[in-house]
Parts: sequence; structure tokens; C-alpha cells
Amino acid sequence: MIRGGRGSLQPEHSQDSEGIRMDGIRLIPAKLKAPPPRKNYIRREALFRKLEQLEEGKVAVVQGAAGSGKTTLVASFMKEHPEQEFRWINLDADNNELFSFWHYLLEAIKTDLGGQMEDLYAVFEALPQKQEIEKLLIFLVNQLGSVQGLTLVLDDFHTLDDPSLLQTFELFMKYSPDQIRFILLTREAPKLYLGEWMVSGRYVEINEQDLKFSAEEAVLFLQHTLESGVDEESAARLNQWTEGWVGGLQLIALARSHRKELPFGQNRGLNKYMINYLSNEILSSVSPEEKQFLIRTSILSYFNEAICNRLLGIGHANSIIHRMADRNMFLVTIDEDEGLYRYHHLFGEFLRWKFSEWDEETKRSWHMKAAIVYEQSGDLEEGVKHYFQAGEYREALGLIGRMRQTVKGWGYLRQIPLEYLIESRDLLFQRLFYHFCNLEMEKCRQILDRLQDKPKDDVFWNAFQFTRFFIDESLEGLEMYPNSIDEIERMGLSEATKAIIYLSSSLLLGLRDQYAKALECIDKAIQLENRFNNPYIRYFAWTSKSQLLESLGELKECERIYESLTRLMEDHLYLTPLAANCLIGEGGIYIKRMQLDKADQLFERAKDMLPKEYISMEVSYIHNRIEMCLLRDDKPEAADWMKQLAAFRIYYQHPLYYSSILKFQWLIGETDPELLHSFTQWIEQGEDYRPRRYEDLLLYARILFSRGDKEKALAQLDDILKDARKHKIKLILVEAILLKLAILDMDGTGSKRERLNLIREAVHYSYANEMVSPFVLEGEAIRRALIELVKEQEDDLLARERQFVHRVLSLWDRNKPESLLSERELEVLTVLSSGLSNKEIAERLCISIATVKTHMIKIYAKLEVSNRTEAVEKGRQLGLL
Repeated sequence: MIRGGRGSLQPEHSQDSEGIRMDGIRLIPAKLKAPPPRKNYIRREALFRKLEQLEEGKVAVVQGAAGSGKTTLVASFMKEHPEQEFRWINLDADNNELFSFWHYLLEAIKTDLGGQMEDLYAVFEALPQKQEIEKLLIFLVNQLGSVQGLTLVLDDFHTLDDPSLLQTFELFMKYSPDQIRFILLTREAPKLYLGEWMVSGRYVEINEQDLKFSAEEAVLFLQHTLESGVDEESAARLNQWTEGWVGGLQLIALARSHRKELPFGQNRGLNKYMINYLSNEILSSVSPEEKQFLIRTSILSYFNEAICNRLLGIGHANSIIHRMADRNMFLVTIDEDEGLYRYHHLFGEFLRWKFSEWDEETKRSWHMKAAIVYEQSGDLEEGVKHYFQAGEYREALGLIGRMRQTVKGWGYLRQIPLEYLIESRDLLFQRLFYHFCNLEMEKCRQILDRLQDKPKDDVFWNAFQFTRFFIDESLEGLEMYPNSIDEIERMGLSEATKAIIYLSSSLLLGLRDQYAKALECIDKAIQLENRFNNPYIRYFAWTSKSQLLESLGELKECERIYESLTRLMEDHLYLTPLAANCLIGEGGIYIKRMQLDKADQLFERAKDMLPKEYISMEVSYIHNRIEMCLLRDDKPEAADWMKQLAAFRIYYQHPLYYSSILKFQWLIGETDPELLHSFTQWIEQGEDYRPRRYEDLLLYARILFSRGDKEKALAQLDDILKDARKHKIKLILVEAILLKLAILDMDGTGSKRERLNLIREAVHYSYANEMVSPFVLEGEAIRRALIELVKEQEDDLLARERQFVHRVLSLWDRNKPESLLSERELEVLTVLSSGLSNKEIAERLCISIATVKTHMIKIYAKLEVSNRTEAVEKGRQLGLL
């Protein structure tokens, strides 16, 4: 396919004669080449001197109407200054998008940046978010710091009006090194803030008045450059009539080559003149057949002999094309070897204006023909565009279905009205996923609302409803049973859609603690994604797999996955809006390892990136914050976070969340009686079809013991332990062991042998992945069990097991008051409390007076006091004395 419609009709290649393809986007090399100045160009010395001022400036704006000589001026200036480095981009409407504009800019300066940019081209497979481009700009600015001097010329800058694009370009200009300069060629004032450069004297402006030819320049242009044979008097009159407009002079000279008389008249005004003059002088100079050829082919982004013959149903398009080229009929050659052409932008606009005068049915008919021609030629992308113009969405949908299942193809998919897309279950699911990836939750809801009347027993349509779980607070779809692998394979879907459904099924299976089946679905999705390379699907597959492995206690593997996710987001910056999800997940791993400072850093980064539309991500963030507060024994702050969680009332009304909320409330000491009643009733009735998960059963065992039903609680825990051991669910296994130990400790029952065996097993399943937080959350009972283990069996432990045990114990020691002071400082404080002087303390402890003074200074600092009396009093308050 050919991006923007300029390229040959060949099968897709990574590189071919008409363009360079980067992840589905075809760059047109001609747009990155400065047009050579015309032969015998006019040396506009005054304007050259203005442009030379840019050497000490930052930006030059050359503003003028179409055909006012902007491009020729700068192209000739470049030729006059071969010692300077210039990079040129010919912009058009196709570049009025973030991904297209920055992709071309990257390609233009690629040689100045070395090889670092190759991995970033994938960013432009989809419309980037503003914050994604800003990250790219930081990289660009840093890389450009080593460039000695460079002027970037952007022609037809007026074609850009997208606010996000212009804002990012403004940012790039502002922070680019001083030796990077810009020349903007535009028909209108750039929609940029350039005040900074104007105030600092680093702004150069050449306006339309500057560009107008003087009488002397008009004579030179008509006589010397165009060799039109116009005498000086006529040249002066023509210049006065066209008000110095270079394009007008050129059009008149062209018309004179067809009609020998000069067109003097009263009508002036650029737009009217252009339309009237091109209509009366250019179109009237061609045959009726050529006129129809020009107007009908004006809707084509590019054409060659074969395309024109098929579109028009003729066999001699080549001769017409060559006749127009020979007569300079505003034809631009894209690829001479391939015979590819397009119309000059100005002339093309005029021809399409003429085309717009035709009746709607005729216009629709020609767009349909163009779509069919491009489709037959293999350019599905151009075919889709013309089907859109014709309003033939079913045909467009058919072509999209044949395109690669990439983010670029999904960009076209999103333009299809839903009433047409409903007919294609496969592409509709991809459209839903695309909106979800871009956090367009309202569009997701619109799709799901349209599916409300679909059969409830249809496994495919039910798969859609599960996505509501991630989109809003309804929690709808959680009760549906996940699709089996056989069901998914029998649906007859594309690989991309199958991969997405496998991901949905894995999440449902994970919510039912069916970890092995969930991981199997994830692996199926990853295998499919490897065939068509879709970073969005890969991202969600990896994050889902990490969440499952975390539940299994495989924290090291989770860490490796998050490292891979970080690289994935660096390579594909359009994933940046989902970065908060990755940061929260990685922070959860650090929480379980009790690396709370690292977790805090990640959560602080995630806080400002949380998308308001993604409710389940915000809830996950709050859950992690609560757990971290509890691990720091900061129950008041944990309670504050619980109040934020209470804002999402629906989570207090669904059994899926009962246990996690009640567990936090239990540890804080503020259990909600109503919620507790709802939970126990749900567990004990056992009639609800929702499965009871390990998390629910662990909490219920805790509740049973609090009611005095110790035997039933222990029996429940033994059932969990049996299942967790069988399926190697390490996290649940460790939590169940520790809870059993806590119950035995509180009840004062259980033999020493049983306690030692349990704590030894918990250590065994925890040390390799450094799973620490469950030990800390269960409190002092576990500390006593670990001390007993060290005392009785330390020599039997593996070296890493011993290291793990001592690290866990150190976490409790760190919170003990006596740990504020070293052993020697505690000795000094104890002797000090008896009223001895520094000299007496030194003699008692066999140290020097200077050492005593040093210890005193440290004691005052650590206890936050200023004298001996306060130190003794604070020591007593803290239980140190």
C-alpha cells in the first residue's frame, strides 16, 4: 500500500522504487528532496540577505500566496550557499497528523542522528498521543546536540493545523539546540507561538509583499527565466496587473504559449483570478477529451498509464499524459522509471474544485471506479479512501479485512459507522480493542450498548460484554464462563481477534484461580501475535501473564516480564498511555519483596499518569497503596486510602472484591459489619454460581477463628494447603501456612514440631522469589515462629534460606525502639540515666571522654532532644530504659 497515495502499484516491500515502508507507512522520498531551482532563476539579493540573517537566528517564516515564489526563493538560496546543511520536507494534507509529520521529520534528519532512530519508526503505526511525542522530542533534542549546524526547511507549512501536532513542533523548536534552525514556507501565518524568537531578535520574516516581483524582476523573469518573448512594457503591465504574483506571471506565460495574445482585464484578486484564469485559459486550451481526463483523474492521489486506462475505460492514457507533460500542464513526476505522476497541488486543487461541481451521484460513481482500480492494482489503502468518499462502507470494510492486522489498519477501521461494522464480528472486536488501547472508553461503551440485544448464549457476543469490567463500574461480564480453547478455535476468526479473545478468557480464568488454563490461553495469544506483530496485543499478553505469575508467587519471572515491557514501551511510544498499568504491576512485585521505597517511586510516577477513563487501573493503584501503608504499620494512612476506595461503591457490592476489601479493613481494625455479613452469607449459602476463590476462603478461615470455631478454620486452611501444594500456587500456599501459624500461636496450641515444619515450608516456598510481605502482614506470631526456627534449625537451612529468614526478622527489628540507638549508644544512655558525669561514664565503660561526647551528640540527634535530662526522659518514653 502507498501512504498518501504516491507510489507505484507493487506488492508490499520494506523498500522499493517509489518509497520506503516503515511498519506499514510508506515514505515518499521525493517529499524529502528540495526541488532544484529553475534554470536561469532570478537572484533576489535583498531576500537572500534576509535569509542570511538566519545564521544568527532561529526561525525564518517565508509567507506568501500560492505560486508567490517561496519555494524557488529558498531553493535558490540553498544553491547559493552549498557550505550550509539543509534538510527539506514537502508537506501536504497527509502530514497533518502526528504520526505522519514526525515520521517524515525523522526520516529527513536520520543521517544527522546516526542509527539510533531505526527502532522508533514503529511509533507511527497509530496516531500517537501528545505525551508520547513529547518523550520522542526529548530523545531528538538530546541527539541533535552533537550536530554542528542544520537548517530544516518545511514547505507548505500551512497544511498543518492539528493543535496537538503544532504544539509538539513548537516544543521541538523551543528546546532544539541553537545550531538547529528552521525555515517555514507557508501561505498563511503559522499557527505557532513565535514571540520568543521575535523578542530575542532571532526571527526572520519574508512576507507576501517582499515576495512580489518589482517591475525589473518581472521583466527578467518573463524574458530571461521563462523566455516568453514579452517586451519590457508588456512585462511591466503584467506585473502591475498580477500585483507582482509570480504564479500569475507564470500562468500567463503558459497561457500565452497556447494563445498568443496577453490576457489583460479588470478582474483581480487571487482566488477569483486563479479560478477564472485556470478555467478560461488552461482548460479552454485543451481538447474536451483532455479536459475530462484532467477533472476525472484529479481525484487520484497518484496515477500512471494503467490506472488511467482502467479508470476511464480507454487505451491511450499514456499519450494524453505525455502531451500534458510536454506542455507543462502542471504535472509532477513522482517516479520517471515507473511512469508515476501527480498534479501540482495548486492545479490539483483547482481540478478537484471543478470535480466538486458535478452532481453527487456522478462524483460517487467516479470514486467507486477509483476504488476498484486501486484495489485491482493492489493498493488497498487508496481503495479504502475512495470507498469512504463514495460512502460505500461495506466495500471499504471488505478491503480493511484484507489488510494487515496492524494498528494502521485499525485506524481505517475506526472510520466505519457501527451499523456496518456490526455485520463483521471479527473486525468489530478488533475495533473495540483498538478503542480500549487508546483509552477511548466512551466509544467502547457505544459498541457494547449496540450489542445488548445479541443472543446471551452466543459465546462470541458474550466475550464482548466481559470488556465492561475494564471500561466502567458495572462489573458486567464477570459472571460469564471463559471460552475454552476449542470454542475459540471453532469461531473462525482472524488471528488478531483470536488472540484478543484468548486474552479475555485468560483474565476470566485468572479470576477463578484457574491459573494453568489461564497461562495456556496467554501462551496461545503470544504465539498468534508472533505471526502478525501487534505491540498492543503483546503488551496486554505480557501484563496478563505477569499478573498470573504474581499470584503463583513467581516474582522473578514477573520482574523479567516487566523489564521486557519497559523495552516494549520504549520501542513503541504509542503504548505510553498504558504505562501506569505497568508501573503499578511492577510496584506490586516490590511490595511483596518489601522493597517499599522502590514501590513508592513507581507509584509516584504512576499517580500522574493514571487515566481517569480506566477505572480498574485506579482501583488497582489504591489497593497497592493500602497494602504498602499496612506493611509500614501506618494504619491511619491506610484508612484514608480506604476512604478513596469507598468512592467506587460498586466494588463493595460484588463478591469478587469482598475479600480484598475486608482483609484490608480487618488489618486496619475497621471492619464494615454490613460488608462482613454479605460476605459470610455469600460464602456459607454456597448457592451462588460465582466460584469461591482462595482469597475468599482464606478470609473466611480468619473469620471462623474470630468466632471461636478454630477447628473449622484449620480444616478450611488444610483444604487450601492441599490444593495449593498440588497446583504449586506458592503465594496462596505461603499465606495459608502463615495464617495457620498465627491461629496456632494465638490459640496456644500446636506442637513445636508442627510449628517448625510449617514455618520451614513457608520459608522454603518464599526465599527464591523473596516473597516477604505475607510474613510481615501476619505480625508478631510469625516473628516468634521465625525466631524459633533460627534457634532450633538454623544449621539445617540452606544458605539462601538463612539469609531470607534474617532479612525478614530485620524488618521487625527495624521498627523496634531500641534499634534507634546502637548497642554502645544504649549503654551510654543507660549509664547516663544514673546521673554520672561524662568522665564517670568514660571510666565505667572504659572509653575516652571524647568518645563519650561523640556518643552523646548522636544520642541527642537520634532522640531529637537537646540535653541530658530530655535524653533520659525520651529514653524512658520509648522503653529504652
